[in-house]
Amino acid sequence: MSQRLDIGTLAVCAVFLGAGTYAFVGAAAFTELGAIFPRVVAAAVVVLSLVAGGLSLLGSRDGSATATTRLPARPLLVAGSMAVWIACLPVLGFLVSGTLAFVAIAALIPGEARLAPRTLLRTTVVGAAICTVFYVGLRYGLDVPLPRGLLGML
Repeated sequence: MSQRLDIGTLAVCAVFLGAGTYAFVGAAAFTELGAIFPRVVAAAVVVLSLVAGGLSLLGSRDGSATATTRLPARPLLVAGSMAVWIACLPVLGFLVSGTLAFVAIAALIPGEARLAPRTLLRTTVVGAAICTVFYVGLRYGLDVPLPRGLLGML
């Protein structure tokens, strides 16, 4: 059984590979200490993009349908959700926009009743908790200034 090439996943991997490379090279303008965090994150993005692209090229070995064969646009929808999240950061702040992005991306995961009220509430609470942990770690642990948004939260 022949496998369809997942162009959406490969396109998103290429975008993240380029962005990670750009960030890694751009960190050369920082001080040696200031470049550590951006380089580690950029290297992780590059490595994970290569892994995801490689897995996409290998495809399913048993020929069974994957989530991306049922909805080929899913990787592009995730990338679009991330772009909307980035655009909303200055307006809504890190916590609110991050939680909304988490819920939007979780809704794209295959499964039944993703938008049921109980599941939506649980997803929102989990997303808010994860964003709060990241906020505390970045803001207070690494002293990274994060957007507060127009509401001035935190």
